[in-house]
Amino acid sequence: MKKLFTILAVFFAFVANSQTPYLTPYTVVGGGQNAGSKVKGGLFVDSTSVQPRYRDTLSANRSRTRLYPGSRITVGNVEYYRSQDTSRWILGGTLPCPETGLISGSATWTGDTLAFDVTNTQYIINCNYYGTLATTIILANADPTNPRIDLIIVDTNEVVSIIQGTPSANPIKPTPNALSQLELTFVYVPAGSVTPPQVATIIYNENIEWATASNISGINFAYPTNPYDGTVSTLVPLMTAPFDFLSYQNGSVLNINNYQYLKLY
Repeated sequence: MKKLFTILAVFFAFVANSQTPYLTPYTVVGGGQNAGSKVKGGLFVDSTSVQPRYRDTLSANRSRTRLYPGSRITVGNVEYYRSQDTSRWILGGTLPCPETGLISGSATWTGDTLAFDVTNTQYIINCNYYGTLATTIILANADPTNPRIDLIIVDTNEVVSIIQGTPSANPIKPTPNALSQLELTFVYVPAGSVTPPQVATIIYNENIEWATASNISGINFAYPTNPYDGTVSTLVPLMTAPFDFLSYQNGSVLNINNYQYLKLY
């Protein structure tokens, strides 16, 4: 299985708060509109918080957003604000509809069989925001006679799934439902194949692939404790100097146009 390296870095930030005449609102927690949880407050006129999104105004009524006069929310691409007596939501207007598409996330081959790793995703379909959690999905076995093209998609139910193509001498990529589905990637599945036609260059797995180097004191490129795969991993102590580094080099030039992505574990 392909495995690269992971570098964990810790960054510290300091936040200063100033006093306001009301409680400072919080932003949406979670990926899509179905994944949000415990959203407190809303956006006031003089706030700098991100305006929270809800599935509908009933969902907003279950949060603290309803407590503040003038608090603003977004449902789809429609904006509402809270009445001065906090008894109802008032239609504020229609916002520009964000374009349907992927905000973040990807689907990449695991390096084994027809299995693909899908990261956490955030995406927009018809003005609404959605999100899914990381998962691994496996394509169906290849047709013994003809190739096919499969789609890996996400949808408005916040589910990752596969649209299996039709095997053919000249396969055609399936078309997702534009009203409810969004393509993450497509996979060409050759006839009789047990893996997709992809080549993985392993940078690091057992500390024997590429040459390693670092100026970090105490770094261990053959750390035997709890590796993700294989028998070793890279232990990186706290990086304290601004020019601390670690590197993996193979001694020859690679054409990055031959690669689709760099995958880290």
